[in-house]
Amino acid sequence: GYTLGCITCPALPALPIERQVRYRAADFAWLANVVDDPNSIFVLRESPLRSLADMAAGARARPGQISYGSTGVGGDDHIAMLAFEDWAGTPPMVHVPYAGSAPAIQALLGGHIDLLVGNISEHLPLQKEGRIRALGLAAPARFAPLPAVPTFREQGFDLVAGASRGFVGTPGLPAALRTRLEGAFAAALAEPAFLQEAERAGMPLRPMVGAAYAAMVAEMEAGLRSLWGRRPWRE
Repeated sequence: GYTLGCITCPALPALPIERQVRYRAADFAWLANVVDDPNSIFVLRESPLRSLADMAAGARARPGQISYGSTGVGGDDHIAMLAFEDWAGTPPMVHVPYAGSAPAIQALLGGHIDLLVGNISEHLPLQKEGRIRALGLAAPARFAPLPAVPTFREQGFDLVAGASRGFVGTPGLPAALRTRLEGAFAAALAEPAFLQEAERAGMPLRPMVGAAYAAMVAEMEAGLRSLWGRRPWRE
């Protein structure tokens, strides 16, 4: 019962939707979420696209001609763009999956793709240097280190998406141990030194413990199943 998993969502609840796996997301002991790193859509600084509306208009005007990179099929970045296309009613753009954020950002910087969907904190240095621009942030509020980047909702697109990262325990974790671990995580996530370091590093925190974390993931899974019915991320 002392083996814990460090996981990311929506990847964990998304996998059972697209393929056969040997687990159910609901069975894990959802202990504590730490970070919720919002998705963003990035372009090069010289790109003519200045907003999400520009991007949507381009997708409609030039169907099948705008390309975007992600960290892989079925990852949070890919799913976020599918959700945007679904919400905005645009034709599908050309998805170019990469094996991680490093080759994806290299492709954008090299001009091989038009857009990059990624997590806002991952490309913070390049944004501060002015080499890339974020067209919008799929979060409930703006990101403090980049206050000029508007949210999707501010631009008329009611979409929140990102990568939440936290800790789970094994299914069937004894209640007493689960309570003890939840208390330990709650204390750690409120520790002033941790909060100070997280702010320094630009970590988008979203502390959630126990039942609140489990409820968030259950809501996310329901949304994923609904999206899968309209825009499956695997054929």
